[in-house]
Amino acid sequence: MKQFLPFFAIVALSASASSVAPRILPATTGRLLPDKLENSTTSALPHLAHPSRSVNDPQDSFTANFSSFWNYGDMLWNNTNVYILTLSTMPLKKGQPTAEGQMCRLELVADAVPHLYDPLPEGKYSYINLDEVEDPLAGSFIGADSDFLDVFVNPDDPESGELVAYQWTITGGSVEIEKIGEPEDDTISPTYSITCEMEGAMINPETGEITDSRSLSATYTGTVVYDNPNAYTPLGGDVEMDIPNLSGRYNSSGEWYLTFFNVPLDDQGYVIGGGDLLNVVILTEEQTPMDCEALVGSFSSCDTSTDYRPDSFAQGFWYNLLGNVYVVMGTGLTICNDSGEAEKVGLAVDGEIIGTKVSADIYRFDFDLITPEGDKMTGSWEGCVKDYCNISLI
Repeated sequence: MKQFLPFFAIVALSASASSVAPRILPATTGRLLPDKLENSTTSALPHLAHPSRSVNDPQDSFTANFSSFWNYGDMLWNNTNVYILTLSTMPLKKGQPTAEGQMCRLELVADAVPHLYDPLPEGKYSYINLDEVEDPLAGSFIGADSDFLDVFVNPDDPESGELVAYQWTITGGSVEIEKIGEPEDDTISPTYSITCEMEGAMINPETGEITDSRSLSATYTGTVVYDNPNAYTPLGGDVEMDIPNLSGRYNSSGEWYLTFFNVPLDDQGYVIGGGDLLNVVILTEEQTPMDCEALVGSFSSCDTSTDYRPDSFAQGFWYNLLGNVYVVMGTGLTICNDSGEAEKVGLAVDGEIIGTKVSADIYRFDFDLITPEGDKMTGSWEGCVKDYCNISLI
């Protein structure tokens, strides 16, 4: 998915794709939302490309070597929890395959548990059709949001290393989860025996045509780790930020939305390459017109959901913008890879921002920020703020 500068600075959101527009300046149509991390509104995962041909006959059964799950919470508003259980022959990265092999991703409904990280609940889960069941109950196996994949390198371009897959949509069957061993302590998963017996249909994503249907099976014995594919990857160490450029906006509520960056952009403002992107939200006293003198001083962190105050910067948090799309909100660093995608994230929850007036219109910002993991993000920027910061009277 393409990223663009305001993607990391949007503060007024709606549950529609129209809230994400390719604008270079951050939108500022309201105060920072107080919400923290929210659960995804859909559990559907991206499909791999559908191959034009296969090297071998697609595999329809496997014994898994790896298993993980994550819990979306009470998405159905009926005192249940919705889980995604993944079984695979290869290691996964955020729910996606990293090599050739087989895997299945299964959406299950179980009774609600006190904590999302509690161990996977055992039991038998039976297939349901969402067109026929309005309110899925505990023990449901939602086939429409589940799939079975045979993954291999694209035979039409083997040098690329691109992974493609025959992907069956689940049309029937059941999943049985049995706990067969207790852990030594609560930091380790129980040991499970998992058996999946399913029916599947292969649907060409381009034409909608059913090209194959067959019985599918997968088994696994071992621990099942909690792995949220929507979680960010921490910095993994201190970072000296390279942030020579600025884009920003000020509104009359005293909120400064500043994006410092060195990532390359296309002519529409999309991030098209690697680099650092630091989103900063500084809170000052309400005033009109914009006065850059308000940016002079020392700004410490504040949690805008409980302690919204001037002369501070808004802490960063990982926000569910839309479906499975998560972004940095508030103050935080995104390190993008060569494709312009978020590779590592540092949420600024502590530290200090110092603003200094260097000369008539020139200001300097020095950043000494700290993430929840204890990593430090340091760097500086100097320039004419008003040349890069538009004014909003909202």
